[in-house]
Amino acid sequence: MNRESHSKGQNIFDIKEFDYDNFRDAFKLFFEIEGYSEHYQKMIK
Repeated sequence: MNRESHSKGQNIFDIKEFDYDNFRDAFKLFFEIEGYSEHYQKMIK
């Protein structure tokens, strides 16, 4: 998975075991906790 500008020099290679729903939920929660819900909503489209 290429994370482009949000990369830390690491990529996720084992796609078959990657839980996209869990990742998406955690990603959204992070933005909400940090106070950037509007940015998340805009960029997730």
